[in-house]
Amino acid sequence: MAGESRSRRITTVRLRGDRLYAGRRGRRPAVEEPLDLRLRGMHLETLLRTPGHDIELAHGHLFAAGTITGREDVGEARYCDGAVTVAETGLAQNTYNVLDVAVRDLAAGFVVPSPGLGLGLGPDGSEVAGRSASSDRPAPTEDPERAITGEQSIADVLIRRPDPLGATPSQDPAVLFAGARALLASGTDDQARTRGLLLDARGEALASREDVHPENLVDKLVGWALLAGQLPLSGAALVLTGPVGFGVVRRAFLAGAPVVAATGPATSLALDAAEAFGITLVTALAKGADGDAHAEVLTHPERLDLTQAR
Repeated sequence: MAGESRSRRITTVRLRGDRLYAGRRGRRPAVEEPLDLRLRGMHLETLLRTPGHDIELAHGHLFAAGTITGREDVGEARYCDGAVTVAETGLAQNTYNVLDVAVRDLAAGFVVPSPGLGLGLGPDGSEVAGRSASSDRPAPTEDPERAITGEQSIADVLIRRPDPLGATPSQDPAVLFAGARALLASGTDDQARTRGLLLDARGEALASREDVHPENLVDKLVGWALLAGQLPLSGAALVLTGPVGFGVVRRAFLAGAPVVAATGPATSLALDAAEAFGITLVTALAKGADGDAHAEVLTHPERLDLTQAR
């Protein structure tokens, strides 16, 4: 099965005081391979991802795109023969990089992604025009001279889920710190891969996944929740390594997760979106040189339990 990468020899450089040191070591880079995502045999999109949990990735991705609303919308998801053929036999080989999803209800239609409008299949199998299913690509505007803004992106999401997330059980910050420590401790020398987990309101880990792309990581976690009947993720916290962009906050909101916490920083649009969506966004989760844990709560701090704070 796909998902292995070969180890490479790399040069390491370190500066200690005014002395420079160089060395060599083995490094196994993060695996990134394309996944040809098809709906009823028709190419929908090519996702670049870390192989593994592809079924969950497809469910989460289609949920984020609005193509499905629940697990009952998917009749079947199966791997197909890839584009690789065995030289000796001439037969197609399964590379596990082609996934076909049978969607039960195509009332809204879906579209093969393109820079603008395209043709897809309607519920009766006829071709229809509509939006690309690429989840973070903005819809084309009627006025080509009008620029797409962050406010428009946020407004587009609020069309699907009009109400910001309301009050949820208080989240203990110590739970978020523990989750970040667990993720960082589980890492290898492969720093290109984003790791994340879902925590319930009690701080228990529901699922953990990883991918080279943060949005794919969240799609895998949301896909797991969808298949497990756990949506919406009321009271849950999404904790991940690395930075947070709009795509991560968008997916968390659509899945109903009220807390997003990360070891890295957040983009300006992610911060604006978290504020509008009612999401508590926590960044810079880290353990300092003095051993103390610290973080920055950017939006909706009222959701964290700070009653014992001095």
